[in-house]
Amino acid sequence: MSGRTGVPINRRPKTAVVLLNWNSTNDTLACVDSLLKGTYGRFHIYLVENGSREDEKQKLIQEIQKREKVTPIYLSENSGFAAGNNVALKLAILEKYDFYLLLNNDTVAAEDFLEKFIACAQNHPDGGAFGAKIFYYDPADVLWYAGGDVRPLKASVVQHGFREKDSEKWSREREISFVTGCAFLIPHKTLEKVGYLDDTFFSYFEDVEYSIRIKKMGYSLRYCPEARVWHKVGAGAQSFTYTPYYLYYQTRNRWRAFASQRSIFFKGYLFILNFFLYFLGRIVYILTSKSENKRKQLKAVLLGYVHGLIGKKGRERQWEKSEM
Repeated sequence: MSGRTGVPINRRPKTAVVLLNWNSTNDTLACVDSLLKGTYGRFHIYLVENGSREDEKQKLIQEIQKREKVTPIYLSENSGFAAGNNVALKLAILEKYDFYLLLNNDTVAAEDFLEKFIACAQNHPDGGAFGAKIFYYDPADVLWYAGGDVRPLKASVVQHGFREKDSEKWSREREISFVTGCAFLIPHKTLEKVGYLDDTFFSYFEDVEYSIRIKKMGYSLRYCPEARVWHKVGAGAQSFTYTPYYLYYQTRNRWRAFASQRSIFFKGYLFILNFFLYFLGRIVYILTSKSENKRKQLKAVLLGYVHGLIGKKGRERQWEKSEM
């Protein structure tokens, strides 16, 4: 039996797709349905129900049994992005898939998304991970990610094409140094050699740390522009707000991602940069903003900064209500 490309389905690489659901069942189901409608047939979805509210969980249980190619995994509480993905990856690797795709549940895939993504990866057997072209869901012609790079001297990453209209410039394959966790394709050899995501990050920067770790193991990272998904995040300048949840984990984990396995001299430089740009800079921003939640935001930045320096890891439950 052959697929729509004429290649026998049983000769295509097997791919495990990992999705996390946390209080967003409608988005998750839309993502699953977009994959099931695709042209690439040799995949299986591992869907992690990551400790959602009971109503969201029950809705998922009822709806997911109507769909094929899905293995649901139910966790009793929110284990975070990295740990939730790792649960599924550790189950999927037992089946020895050729590729493992971490995909945000609030995305909708193009019909040929998996087909193009896997083809790109097969063309670069030295690749350690691959990133897709990611658009905003609305407006659908504006880019969110067209490849990315780590900027160690700024302790940051850049998402190329961010908030730009798609163009020929962003339609060329190239080597990169940062793959976003929104759509992160991992060959089996990478998972075996590099290991899993660092689940002590809990939220934010785990994809940065993983990209850095893959590069340090000698693999290249590549951007695959023909693999397209649409991401349900706001594209407007006012659409993003600095929640205490975001501020805490971003501040804490930035230090961990960039200071890990670095020299004492670089850590000294990073300490100064982190203090003035990502601590004092955010304090000034919050104080001069029109936010009605300044006290919690300031506390989140302060604790995030201190906890990063002392090496605190894992989940901090006090910030989660700000993200519900």
